[in-house]
Amino acid sequence: MQMDALPIGAHHDLQVAPAPGRRRLASFPAMKDPERLDLTDNRYCVLLVVCDGLLLFRLDVGHYVVCNPTTRRWADLPRLPGGSLYVIEHDHREAGFYFHPPSGEYRLLCHCNPRSTMAVPAHYAVLSVGAVEPRRLEDVQATPIPNPAIPQGHPNYKTKYDNLIAPAALHGRLHWLEHPEAGLTDQMVVFDTVAETFSRMTPPPVTSGSDSLVNLLSTDGSLMASRITAGLSVDLWVLEGYGAAAMDVVGRWELRHRVDLPYHPLACILPNAVAGGDDGDVILGTPRAMRVYNVRTKTVRIVDDEPIDRLRFPEFPVGLLRENMVPHAFFHDRGHPSCLPLFHFLP
Repeated sequence: MQMDALPIGAHHDLQVAPAPGRRRLASFPAMKDPERLDLTDNRYCVLLVVCDGLLLFRLDVGHYVVCNPTTRRWADLPRLPGGSLYVIEHDHREAGFYFHPPSGEYRLLCHCNPRSTMAVPAHYAVLSVGAVEPRRLEDVQATPIPNPAIPQGHPNYKTKYDNLIAPAALHGRLHWLEHPEAGLTDQMVVFDTVAETFSRMTPPPVTSGSDSLVNLLSTDGSLMASRITAGLSVDLWVLEGYGAAAMDVVGRWELRHRVDLPYHPLACILPNAVAGGDDGDVILGTPRAMRVYNVRTKTVRIVDDEPIDRLRFPEFPVGLLRENMVPHAFFHDRGHPSCLPLFHFLP
């Protein structure tokens, strides 16, 4: 497996020559043992998400590391406690990797779910990069997955949540369209990373919270929702009036952009808005090319025509990777971790 970087640029000036194309950043095997077909226990390492130029990898159940590909420094996150017993008795789901300004820490929020009635109740844990131990959120009551209060067959009954790891981060809050704390409602869920509390808010009018064609993005200082239309265009809804003030002023969803995409025979593999940026860029992944739409200039550029093989790597993330030269203390000048001997950065 390879990890590539694509320059997307902050401008859409057609008079400016495009930046160099796809560049290989790193290579690593997808499986520990190529002869085995078990995709769950045989993963070598899984790139989960990108945040502020830092890459979060899962090496094993409850074992995470962070890498800065610019400085090629690594750091550990505290492991969830209990060793193999914890792994057997609990499922845990990564629920957002984010920067916490008051402490200067990068944190991973995890939903820890008991597999048996003998285990501890469902709860949330915060894993801070460089910390020794995870920290349980004692004042937050977590909803089990699946929620025993929701009957099977109900639209909100779920045994898994596919996109908890990639919420839209804005104004010190994490936002999800689908989340266990929504309960029986069709509301979005918001986590205040400073107060460490959950709340709900009105979702965009194009989804009930279970529509796989809708994503949330934080773009150009706004909270946006993208939706694929029947004509394979991408609609971008903006939550107008939503700011850093109190949550009781939540604004109103407005349709502001529609991006038309060309037809392709692989249209059954739907395009989607996979990332947004502070400079107004929205990355649109399609079966044939990677496009960038800028909400300020309302222009579209093709930045790559080499498709991502979603049939082979359906969970491989796409995110904005910005060069990060901040000398974070939690890296402690640590180089390549011994637990990843087959992970190689390329020249």
